[in-house]
Amino acid sequence: MPVLRPALLATVAVLALGGCASPLPTLPVAPPRPPAAVPTEAGATYRIVAGDQLMLRFDYQPDQAQTIQVAPDGGATLPWIGWQMLAGRTLDEVSRDLTQRYASVLKRPDTSVNLATGSAQRVFVGGEVGRSGAIPLNGRVTVTQALLLAEGLRETAATDHIVLLRPEAGGAPAAYAIDLRGVLDGSAPEADVVLRADDVLVVPRSGVANVNLWVDQYIRKNLPVSLGLNYNLNPSTKVTK
Repeated sequence: MPVLRPALLATVAVLALGGCASPLPTLPVAPPRPPAAVPTEAGATYRIVAGDQLMLRFDYQPDQAQTIQVAPDGGATLPWIGWQMLAGRTLDEVSRDLTQRYASVLKRPDTSVNLATGSAQRVFVGGEVGRSGAIPLNGRVTVTQALLLAEGLRETAATDHIVLLRPEAGGAPAAYAIDLRGVLDGSAPEADVVLRADDVLVVPRSGVANVNLWVDQYIRKNLPVSLGLNYNLNPSTKVTK
């Protein structure tokens, strides 16, 4: 019998459920979280979202530094190179990309992008939870932490097929299946994925035959995900990248 880690005991007390669910469609397993012991810089982990204010600096032309506002569509108009898509990318990724783009107009194109003022970031949790709605994303929040903030799971929740919808740069979300049972019994702690801004976490009912259709209908009726995102799920098992 697996031994629970102490850190999971409180989570198990709130989330552990009995009962079995009917077979469900297959979705990819959610990308595992990075090891907590490995420190990372903000520029490598923070992903730009609409509403952010960024500081654009040119290393060899400091007088040209300026603040950039990320528009609701995720882009911004930059000096000399025009409109660029920024949302969904890390600060480091954007800095490297802009350095390459500015090489065509500047002799010394070294560019850095930093976060000046972040917009209010949040994730959405819905379905078979105690309280559906938006949860502020203050620091590092995992799936189980978000579920606890949503007042836990209902007895009718399908813990083996929680759906994570994650915005992608192309506009359509990626859908992932999370089996919470491995997190609760300690056998798969890596499934406790770290959430990003605008992630949508939906807990289906146990016994639902077509999870994608259920999630699609639930989102359209209950969650405010029209904030610049397009969650049009095909009610099939295929995930559109």
